[in-house]
Amino acid sequence: MSLRVAQLKAKASPHPVADWHSDPGGFNSDDLGSVSVFVQIGINDPRDRKIKLVLKPWACVKDMKDQLQAMLNIPTSAQQLYYKGTELNNVRNLVQCGIYQDKVVVHLVVSANARKKQKMFYNPPAAHLAMQGLALGLVPELAMDGTGGTYFLKDPTQRKVCCFKPQNEEPFAPMNPRGFVAALGESGFRKGVLSGEACEREVAAYFLDKDHFAGVPATTLTEIKHPAFRYGEAEVVYKMGSLQEFVRHDDVVSDLSPSMFSAHQVHKIVLLDMRIVNTDRNDANILVRKRRNANGDIEHELIPIDHGYSLPDYMEIAWCDWCWYNWPQLKVPLSEEDRQYILGINVDQEIQRLCAQIPLRLPCRRNLKIAGMLVEKGVRRRVLLYDLVRFMCREDLDAPSRLELLCQDALRQACSPKPSPRNSLQRKANGKPNLSIDVGAPPDEAHTLLSPPGFWASFDPFSDAPLGVTSPIGSPKQGSLNLQSWETLSSTFFHADVQDMFGRRPSCDPPTPADSDATRNALLDADPKTEKLYMLLVARMLDDEIEAMGAR
Repeated sequence: MSLRVAQLKAKASPHPVADWHSDPGGFNSDDLGSVSVFVQIGINDPRDRKIKLVLKPWACVKDMKDQLQAMLNIPTSAQQLYYKGTELNNVRNLVQCGIYQDKVVVHLVVSANARKKQKMFYNPPAAHLAMQGLALGLVPELAMDGTGGTYFLKDPTQRKVCCFKPQNEEPFAPMNPRGFVAALGESGFRKGVLSGEACEREVAAYFLDKDHFAGVPATTLTEIKHPAFRYGEAEVVYKMGSLQEFVRHDDVVSDLSPSMFSAHQVHKIVLLDMRIVNTDRNDANILVRKRRNANGDIEHELIPIDHGYSLPDYMEIAWCDWCWYNWPQLKVPLSEEDRQYILGINVDQEIQRLCAQIPLRLPCRRNLKIAGMLVEKGVRRRVLLYDLVRFMCREDLDAPSRLELLCQDALRQACSPKPSPRNSLQRKANGKPNLSIDVGAPPDEAHTLLSPPGFWASFDPFSDAPLGVTSPIGSPKQGSLNLQSWETLSSTFFHADVQDMFGRRPSCDPPTPADSDATRNALLDADPKTEKLYMLLVARMLDDEIEAMGAR
């Protein structure tokens, strides 16, 4: 699916018939005698799903194409519908085409005569069904659990088809229905993601799940208007948020033992969470769907959801943030198919494409790139996910991870003062130093560095007397030396100008532990050259660490 903002401006109306018609007879027509037609479509849909249309037997093929155009944004002139190998004519009705039974499958083919530059957008069929449900007056259902506003939208048969999360109802947003109210842009439950950014992270996770490898449900940004979303607002307004396809499942991960999952199913979740720096992967936001393989055995498919706390502006990830941290599948090497998938991802191109669709702050982009480099370099070197995860996570909640220490070291090197040239004196055109000395000038006692009385005489390099720590400095009668700190010496014996010179620190000192993330982000955001050098140092250090892990 090509990412775009879908405008689902459906609103409740006391006369729903005037708002939307799913078939030529309208919603008030008798459903008896209707025919269910499944349209097989494979345009940008990795699951190769079918779209269900409910039509009257006397509906024309053109009516079917009109509905597909509204759902898929494919012009009717570019659609070719086939039933039993025969193309359906626009003017014929379903009975004339031999479609008079339920659950008939019709194949959709996009015509080669369509304009080449025309963009074909694949909107989830669930969005189309949700709009029909809103037009029918079906009220969105607020989820019982969660800390933000999460609503289930239903289709005309009252089945859940979509999950809508308004932006201003996120945790610590102005209209949060759970009582966690604050202004947009405030810190929430998870450090690094501000209120109002979760809906964008949901879309980013689906966007970064290239080729639907991890199985993130189809997600897009949308606008919906409904009285059920009004909390503290004077009138009903359009609300922007993330709209995600509702996935029917049998269990969640917390209901089953991790030993029941295959290595590939676990690896795809681990790789996704590492790439997007997901800070909230618990055992309730991985759905489990049972299916039978070719041998008739039951397999468990893992489906990740809830990625609102991914792409933070920091790298602080604890072991408890990832429910799969201690699963045994992490010690199993990646399959060759999974390796080729990771090696086929261009991190820079993915970030560029993502930032063209949704706003992403600079620190979040850097962390996305660092995480992508770590995964790519580790997979290329055939390092186990077990080792990569422990390099990225904090095993002690109060101690930084090895990846955090690496980033701090890279920042320290990037901000370290550059060594000055050995001879920085101004030179004339002939290359000789421009140096002049006024020998007749009287000495300025105020600017003369004076050693304290007996300072150098207090230490005899040839004396056999042991060094003491209690002798006062400046007394030549004592045969020992009391070494003072540099701060004490400079503050006691140096002139004020000299103290100021030695007391200066570079403007980009390494950050203190208390504000390391904020300081690092401020320094790198303000200086693109330092940021570029920082990323180069991180890449080089990651190569060394990965090489060491591979050797072990």
